[in-house]
Amino acid sequence: MDLLDQRLKVIDRYKDSTTVSMADLTDVERELAIELCNHFDLPLGSLVRRADAIRRAGGQDNYSDCLREASQHLILRMG
Repeated sequence: MDLLDQRLKVIDRYKDSTTVSMADLTDVERELAIELCNHFDLPLGSLVRRADAIRRAGGQDNYSDCLREASQHLILRMG
């Protein structure tokens, strides 16, 4: 199993205990989430839920990076 598969499995374990809420996002984070969803045709709720799981699992410096990683995961899962 490669590192990417391991990371996806870790995040999937955290995903079940996350919530979907835009209320805690800053304006910049909210705009980034919407931009990523529009650009890659991703569901907003799925993106925010996965980003929250990534935040809980650690490994990113800020929530914007969590959103970017979450978009990558969703693109891989859709492909």
